[in-house]
Amino acid sequence: MSETEFIRRWSQDGPMYQAWGSFVASEVKASLASRLGGESTVEYFLKIPPKPRVKDTVSLVDKAFAREKGYADPYGDITDKVGVRFVVLLNEDVRLVEEVLCANDAWVARKDKDYEAEREAKPWTFTYQSLHYIVFAKRDVVFGESVVLADTPCEVQIRTLLQHAHSELSHPNIYKPRVSASPEMLRVAARSMALVETADDYFDQVFQRTRENDRPLEEAKRLLDASYRKHVGHEPEYAKSSTFIVDALLPLVGVDIESRLDALSTSDAYVFERIRQRRSEKSLYRKSSILLLYLFARSNSAELLDKWPLRADELRPVFVDLGIIFPAGSR
Repeated sequence: MSETEFIRRWSQDGPMYQAWGSFVASEVKASLASRLGGESTVEYFLKIPPKPRVKDTVSLVDKAFAREKGYADPYGDITDKVGVRFVVLLNEDVRLVEEVLCANDAWVARKDKDYEAEREAKPWTFTYQSLHYIVFAKRDVVFGESVVLADTPCEVQIRTLLQHAHSELSHPNIYKPRVSASPEMLRVAARSMALVETADDYFDQVFQRTRENDRPLEEAKRLLDASYRKHVGHEPEYAKSSTFIVDALLPLVGVDIESRLDALSTSDAYVFERIRQRRSEKSLYRKSSILLLYLFARSNSAELLDKWPLRADELRPVFVDLGIIFPAGSR
């Protein structure tokens, strides 16, 4: 294939590759949303929005014809004509993205570069780190106005945020050029990569200890969410204020919170109707933490008032619903 033929074909195929990269990004995001609890969670999980990047014609032609890659079929052998990058915070998050990527039935995923395997093979070396896959469409895919043909490739890179920062600085300036970098440049790059790897490991340790410390809180939130769906009949709204409330009231929760909420649905079933009525008017009633307010107002009203982290007057409707006198002077 001549350069002219190559460019002509690429001008025709470019939109298809753009569509394929967009499809891959949307599929991975959808799978992450189902694992993590919604699109808003995915937006926080992914530190940089994943956008497909199609190679420009000059770069593609340069790679195919001017860089001595030795391609038997330059057009077919280049598998990174489009790429998508997923940037996350932790090494653990890299593995989660890898898991959902490999589980998707729309493509065949082939590992192209594994920094953990390279680290094990050469533990004394600190160099560019990124997890690379090539995903090939299993069958023709219609996405938007494009038809993506079977076997169309897309490169997927998965990195931590620190790996990405290091790559943005060093990869185009040290590891990519044909002219060898000086020993001093390579040494500095290796030292900085060692710091990145160390920091990533420390981030993992911090997260693990934080998660262990927060386990009772997360379990309480899970039970409250399930009870809200069961008794209120709606999906609870996720917000930081709900976590703030549950955390403040956690000492009152105990181990039998689920059965106590079930009992509340029997003894004070009208409470859940009140919650349904107020959902559209006040955000507090759209959060599963509202269940704790009714439960503790009935059984531990003094402690509830003592540990309540927001304005006390927010509790007044709860007390009124239960026929409990709201303490004078509570603000």
